[in-house]
Amino acid sequence: MKELREKLSFWSVLVLIVIIVTSFVITSCDSIANWGNSSDTNPSASIDNKTILTTSKTIIITTTTDTSDYADLFNQYRQDNGLKPLSFTDDLNEVAKLRLEELKTNFSHSSQEGYNQHLAENIVMGISSDRQALSVWDNSSGHRANMLNSSYTYTGYASGGGYAVQLFTSYPTVNGEPQLPPGWHWTD
Repeated sequence: MKELREKLSFWSVLVLIVIIVTSFVITSCDSIANWGNSSDTNPSASIDNKTILTTSKTIIITTTTDTSDYADLFNQYRQDNGLKPLSFTDDLNEVAKLRLEELKTNFSHSSQEGYNQHLAENIVMGISSDRQALSVWDNSSGHRANMLNSSYTYTGYASGGGYAVQLFTSYPTVNGEPQLPPGWHWTD
Protein backbone atom coordinates (compact mmCIF):
# COMPACT_ATOMS: atom_id res chain seq x y z
CA MET A 1 0.00 0.00 0.00
CA LYS A 2 2.85 2.39 0.87
CA GLU A 3 4.45 1.68 -2.50
CA LEU A 4 1.16 2.47 -4.27
CA ARG A 5 0.86 5.82 -2.42
CA GLU A 6 4.43 6.72 -3.41
CA LYS A 7 3.70 5.93 -7.08
CA LEU A 8 0.45 7.92 -6.97
CA SER A 9 2.23 10.79 -5.27
CA PHE A 10 4.96 10.76 -7.92
CA TRP A 11 2.41 10.82 -10.77
CA SER A 12 0.35 13.51 -9.04
CA VAL A 13 3.40 15.73 -8.70
CA LEU A 14 4.41 15.05 -12.30
CA VAL A 15 0.92 15.96 -13.58
CA LEU A 16 0.97 19.13 -11.47
CA ILE A 17 4.37 20.11 -12.92
CA VAL A 18 3.10 19.54 -16.48
CA ILE A 19 0.04 21.68 -15.78
CA ILE A 20 2.15 24.51 -14.34
CA VAL A 21 4.67 24.42 -17.19
CA THR A 22 1.88 24.29 -19.78
CA SER A 23 0.14 27.26 -18.15
CA PHE A 24 3.39 29.21 -18.17
CA VAL A 25 4.05 28.42 -21.84
CA ILE A 26 0.50 29.35 -22.86
CA THR A 27 0.69 32.59 -20.90
CA SER A 28 4.10 33.39 -22.37
CA CYS A 29 2.84 32.74 -25.89
CA ASP A 30 -0.35 34.74 -25.39
CA SER A 31 1.03 37.71 -27.36
CA ILE A 32 2.19 35.56 -30.25
CA ALA A 33 -0.15 35.72 -33.24
CA ASN A 34 -0.65 32.83 -35.64
CA TRP A 35 1.59 30.30 -33.96
CA GLY A 36 1.41 28.01 -36.96
CA ASN A 37 -0.97 25.09 -37.22
CA SER A 38 -0.81 21.35 -37.41
CA SER A 39 -0.31 21.35 -41.20
CA ASP A 40 2.74 23.62 -41.05
CA THR A 41 6.07 21.99 -41.76
CA ASN A 42 7.85 25.18 -40.73
CA PRO A 43 6.04 26.67 -37.73
CA SER A 44 6.08 30.44 -37.50
CA ALA A 45 5.23 33.15 -35.01
CA SER A 46 4.81 36.87 -35.23
CA ILE A 47 6.09 39.02 -32.39
CA ASP A 48 6.25 42.81 -32.60
CA ASN A 49 6.11 42.86 -36.43
CA LYS A 50 8.94 40.35 -36.75
CA THR A 51 8.13 37.04 -38.43
CA ILE A 52 10.12 34.12 -37.15
CA LEU A 53 10.28 31.09 -39.44
CA THR A 54 11.87 28.00 -38.00
CA THR A 55 13.30 24.92 -39.62
CA SER A 56 14.98 21.99 -37.96
CA LYS A 57 18.42 23.61 -38.37
CA THR A 58 18.03 27.38 -38.51
CA ILE A 59 15.95 30.32 -37.41
CA ILE A 60 15.34 32.94 -40.08
CA ILE A 61 14.07 36.33 -38.93
CA THR A 62 12.55 38.77 -41.40
CA THR A 63 11.14 42.15 -40.50
CA THR A 64 7.87 43.28 -42.00
CA THR A 65 6.46 46.77 -42.06
CA ASP A 66 2.76 47.40 -41.61
CA THR A 67 0.91 49.65 -44.04
CA SER A 68 1.17 52.71 -41.79
CA ASP A 69 4.98 52.46 -41.79
CA TYR A 70 5.03 52.18 -45.57
CA ALA A 71 2.54 55.08 -45.82
CA ASP A 72 4.93 57.28 -43.84
CA LEU A 73 7.88 56.23 -46.01
CA PHE A 74 5.94 56.70 -49.26
CA ASN A 75 4.40 60.05 -48.36
CA GLN A 76 7.80 61.38 -47.25
CA TYR A 77 9.09 60.34 -50.69
CA ARG A 78 6.27 62.32 -52.35
CA GLN A 79 6.88 65.36 -50.14
CA ASP A 80 10.62 65.20 -50.90
CA ASN A 81 9.57 65.47 -54.55
CA GLY A 82 7.33 68.49 -53.92
CA LEU A 83 4.01 66.63 -53.92
CA LYS A 84 1.14 66.25 -51.48
CA PRO A 85 0.83 62.95 -49.60
CA LEU A 86 -1.73 60.37 -50.75
CA SER A 87 -4.46 58.89 -48.55
CA PHE A 88 -3.98 55.18 -47.87
CA THR A 89 -7.52 53.80 -47.67
CA ASP A 90 -8.68 50.60 -46.00
CA ASP A 91 -10.58 49.72 -49.17
CA LEU A 92 -7.54 49.98 -51.44
CA ASN A 93 -5.30 48.27 -48.86
CA GLU A 94 -7.72 45.30 -48.89
CA VAL A 95 -7.77 45.20 -52.70
CA ALA A 96 -3.96 45.38 -52.68
CA LYS A 97 -3.89 42.32 -50.36
CA LEU A 98 -6.12 40.39 -52.77
CA ARG A 99 -3.95 41.47 -55.69
CA LEU A 100 -0.81 40.44 -53.77
CA GLU A 101 -2.10 36.89 -53.35
CA GLU A 102 -2.92 36.78 -57.05
CA LEU A 103 0.61 37.97 -57.95
CA LYS A 104 2.13 35.04 -56.08
CA THR A 105 0.65 32.67 -58.67
CA ASN A 106 0.48 34.96 -61.72
CA PHE A 107 2.98 37.82 -61.72
CA SER A 108 1.44 40.09 -64.33
CA HIS A 109 -0.24 43.48 -64.61
CA SER A 110 -3.27 41.61 -66.01
CA SER A 111 -5.36 40.75 -62.95
CA GLN A 112 -7.30 37.53 -63.49
CA GLU A 113 -9.95 38.74 -61.04
CA GLY A 114 -9.99 42.37 -62.26
CA TYR A 115 -8.67 43.72 -58.95
CA ASN A 116 -6.72 46.49 -60.67
CA GLN A 117 -9.39 47.53 -63.16
CA HIS A 118 -9.47 51.34 -63.49
CA LEU A 119 -6.49 51.66 -61.11
CA ALA A 120 -2.83 52.41 -61.73
CA GLU A 121 -0.59 49.75 -60.25
CA ASN A 122 3.00 49.13 -59.23
CA ILE A 123 4.07 45.52 -58.65
CA VAL A 124 7.42 44.00 -57.75
CA MET A 125 8.80 40.58 -56.83
CA GLY A 126 12.03 39.47 -55.19
CA ILE A 127 12.13 42.19 -52.54
CA SER A 128 13.02 41.78 -48.88
CA SER A 129 11.53 45.01 -47.50
CA ASP A 130 9.03 47.75 -48.20
CA ARG A 131 11.90 50.22 -48.48
CA GLN A 132 13.41 48.05 -51.22
CA ALA A 133 10.07 47.99 -53.10
CA LEU A 134 9.97 51.79 -53.02
CA SER A 135 13.59 51.96 -54.22
CA VAL A 136 12.99 49.54 -57.12
CA TRP A 137 9.93 51.50 -58.23
CA ASP A 138 11.81 54.80 -57.89
CA ASN A 139 14.41 53.47 -60.34
CA SER A 140 11.80 52.53 -62.98
CA SER A 141 10.38 55.40 -65.01
CA GLY A 142 6.86 53.95 -65.33
CA HIS A 143 6.59 53.05 -61.65
CA ARG A 144 8.10 56.36 -60.60
CA ALA A 145 5.53 58.16 -62.76
CA ASN A 146 2.74 56.41 -60.84
CA MET A 147 4.27 57.32 -57.48
CA LEU A 148 4.76 60.96 -58.47
CA ASN A 149 1.53 61.50 -60.40
CA SER A 150 0.05 64.70 -58.98
CA SER A 151 -3.51 63.77 -60.03
CA TYR A 152 -3.68 60.76 -57.70
CA THR A 153 -5.29 61.22 -54.30
CA TYR A 154 -5.80 57.68 -52.98
CA THR A 155 -3.59 54.61 -52.73
CA GLY A 156 -3.42 51.15 -51.20
CA TYR A 157 -0.45 48.90 -50.45
CA ALA A 158 0.32 45.32 -49.50
CA SER A 159 3.52 43.28 -49.30
CA GLY A 160 4.59 39.81 -48.30
CA GLY A 161 6.49 36.76 -49.47
CA GLY A 162 8.92 38.86 -51.51
CA TYR A 163 6.13 40.64 -53.41
CA ALA A 164 4.60 44.11 -53.13
CA VAL A 165 1.76 45.92 -54.85
CA GLN A 166 0.61 49.54 -54.70
CA LEU A 167 -2.61 50.78 -56.31
CA PHE A 168 -3.37 54.41 -57.23
CA THR A 169 -6.46 56.41 -58.18
CA SER A 170 -7.77 59.95 -58.26
CA TYR A 171 -11.23 58.98 -56.98
CA PRO A 172 -12.61 57.46 -53.76
CA THR A 173 -13.24 53.72 -54.13
CA VAL A 174 -15.88 51.20 -53.13
CA ASN A 175 -14.71 47.58 -53.25
CA GLY A 176 -11.65 48.76 -55.17
CA GLU A 177 -13.67 50.46 -57.90
CA PRO A 178 -13.07 54.21 -58.31
CA GLN A 179 -16.31 56.18 -58.01
CA LEU A 180 -16.51 58.60 -60.91
CA PRO A 181 -18.20 61.99 -60.64
CA PRO A 182 -21.92 62.04 -61.59
CA GLY A 183 -22.43 61.73 -65.34
CA TRP A 184 -19.00 60.20 -65.97
CA HIS A 185 -18.69 56.61 -67.20
CA TRP A 186 -15.89 54.18 -67.94
CA THR A 187 -15.42 53.60 -71.65
CA ASP A 188 -13.98 50.09 -71.43
